[in-house]
Amino acid sequence: MCSIINYSCGSKIIEDSIPWYYDGNNEDSTLGVNLKKAKFELLDRKNGVDVIIAMLDTEVDINHLELAKAIWNNPNEKENGKDDDGNGYIDDINGWNFLGNNNGENVLYQSNETSRIIKWNNKNFVLSNNDTIRENYAQYSKAKNYFNQKRNYASVILEQTPILLNTYRKELKNPNLPKEEFITLELLDSLVEIGRIKKEELLMIYNVKRNKLSLKLILEDSIKYVRQLNKYYNLNYEDRSIIGDEEYNLDDSIYGNNSVNNNVKKLWHGTQTAGVLKGLGNENIKLMPLCISSNGDEHDKDIFMAIRYAVNQGAKIINISLGKEFSLNEDWLDKALLYASENDVLIISSAGNDNWNLDLENYKHYPDDNKNDYEFVDNFIRVGASGQYLDNNLKTSFSNYGKKEVDIFAPGENIYTTSSINKNGNVFSQGTSLSTPIVSRIAALIRSYYPSLTAFEVKQILMDSSVKYDILVDVPTKENPDQQLPFNELSKSGGIVNAYNAMLMAEEYVKSKKKK
Repeated sequence: MCSIINYSCGSKIIEDSIPWYYDGNNEDSTLGVNLKKAKFELLDRKNGVDVIIAMLDTEVDINHLELAKAIWNNPNEKENGKDDDGNGYIDDINGWNFLGNNNGENVLYQSNETSRIIKWNNKNFVLSNNDTIRENYAQYSKAKNYFNQKRNYASVILEQTPILLNTYRKELKNPNLPKEEFITLELLDSLVEIGRIKKEELLMIYNVKRNKLSLKLILEDSIKYVRQLNKYYNLNYEDRSIIGDEEYNLDDSIYGNNSVNNNVKKLWHGTQTAGVLKGLGNENIKLMPLCISSNGDEHDKDIFMAIRYAVNQGAKIINISLGKEFSLNEDWLDKALLYASENDVLIISSAGNDNWNLDLENYKHYPDDNKNDYEFVDNFIRVGASGQYLDNNLKTSFSNYGKKEVDIFAPGENIYTTSSINKNGNVFSQGTSLSTPIVSRIAALIRSYYPSLTAFEVKQILMDSSVKYDILVDVPTKENPDQQLPFNELSKSGGIVNAYNAMLMAEEYVKSKKKK
């Protein structure tokens, strides 16, 4: 049976089933990236070389019907309990999980980075009368404020939740109301209008429905805040206890396990990323799952180790659909980016979903290739999320942006992709996490058909060939909620990635190199 994500029956691709973001500019004005056009018009009779895309993400459903054939297999490793390829990682058949141990256990909840910063400073430095002697005190202070704000907010919400629930449940017992799932604001207003109910007696229900909540969602929300208090923002929580490594020692590099898909029902993000990376079929592209993320913030050490593993195992593209506001060991991330750059590996990372201007000093998103307005590597691309239509929402409401810090935009809303939790195996989702694999997929296409191009050259081609739009888009801030800015001022390239343009430019680039 053909599926929407698989796009094919046998060897025939079904054009009508291609999602909008991989299509082009259609009659309904959707702004896809023209991957379909590139594939059918430019690559139909060409052969490319294999390209490995390493995924730094959560676990991935490698047995998913629409992903299985796209998953990387280590050609030098057998599942025999031995380290056949001599890289230190036993039975790394499809990738590696840096959040596990030899018993097959994997971490489901990680600390927030602010917790790590506070714990590390409390252990290694003692406050004196002069607080400025504390190393990286500014970061420590900011982290502590952030940590306390999150804990306090979660505590207040959890204190109020029982009151909210009790009131809500009492109001739901009103004999003039239907079951909760059938209650809407329109229905409530109608019942008030005909005198069946009194609005002042159902204020909690009005508030809940106005915020598009339900009893189930309220309970789920409370569980989220319990986790924040018990896991993410808890200085007593040891998120590395399962792993058993030396947390702040890069020489302790052999840890984790080969279980990259045991918890995909709880850790679904990587499967969504993989569905976008797969693109229009599996031609020449293999996905290498490297699990460094669960619930919480990724550890700098795991990011370093995963990038090094990817480079050493032959990946030409590293997709990082994650990020965090703080970094305790930023120098480790810098070393990893440099290692990839020295080995001609292109890293493509998400810009984040906070609607921040990353050019401003107070807003950070790691990993980051920018140091004091200087890019210390030339192989790093940061991706923002564009909308589906050419209007004032072309920058999605959530996407971070920045003329210096963000390189390019790609579609990031209404993204249809694979799912490890939905019954039908697919889901609509959004975020810069899904914009990033669109750019990675196009970059892999370039490196497959034009392997002589360097990582830097591929980056330049992607940016130079992007489609620029100068229309005003909504970029609200707390100080200026009605702010609008030209879309082409929100990133370094000023545009949205375009596969067709990129492949044409790559062709000309290679021809010009040969003439030289």
